[in-house]
Amino acid sequence: MLAKGHLSGRYQPGHTFDADDERSEFASFTRDGMKRVIEVTSKLALWSQDHGRDMIQLAIAWALAQSSITSPIVGAKSVEQVIHNAKAVDWKLSDSDLAEIDDILGGIVVDR
Repeated sequence: MLAKGHLSGRYQPGHTFDADDERSEFASFTRDGMKRVIEVTSKLALWSQDHGRDMIQLAIAWALAQSSITSPIVGAKSVEQVIHNAKAVDWKLSDSDLAEIDDILGGIVVDR
């Protein structure tokens, strides 16, 4: 749901993963891949802030707006996170919103 952590905002350029962490094998977590992803996620963070939300809520709302996604699976480690995540359900992204997000994404694909 959060693109292996990219959308959480916790990874910065130069972040490394242990050899046994699957992300160490993904192109989006290499130095160059991370740079591109961070450029995009920074823009998405600003976009979501301009709309009074954060990246996690944006990711959930975006997933809910995709006809190919029948049921986003969102994890949480606390009651507060559940409440925070649930607030994304009432955020209905318009066609214009989705077009703006697609423009920001610029065709980027994050490894699965």
